[in-house]
Amino acid sequence: MKTTGLNGSPKHLLEWIPGNYFLNFAAVSVVYLLLSIRIAKITIIIRDALIPAELSSIGVTWACVAGAAVVCWAATFLFV
Repeated sequence: MKTTGLNGSPKHLLEWIPGNYFLNFAAVSVVYLLLSIRIAKITIIIRDALIPAELSSIGVTWACVAGAAVVCWAATFLFV
């Protein structure tokens, strides 16, 4: 959606099949549903990676995440 109307109301909606509202609605809804299922699965994978079952290794996991974040942050100063 492109929100350029009054009070942020949409002026243009996503339209993949011009001139056919119901087919366009069905196509966009299917894509939205498939993307939301995929993102939910990715969220579960990331959760399992960052919060392990045994709590003894959670410190090591988060230390690695913090180290990777610091390395990425420092890399921005080298490449920008």
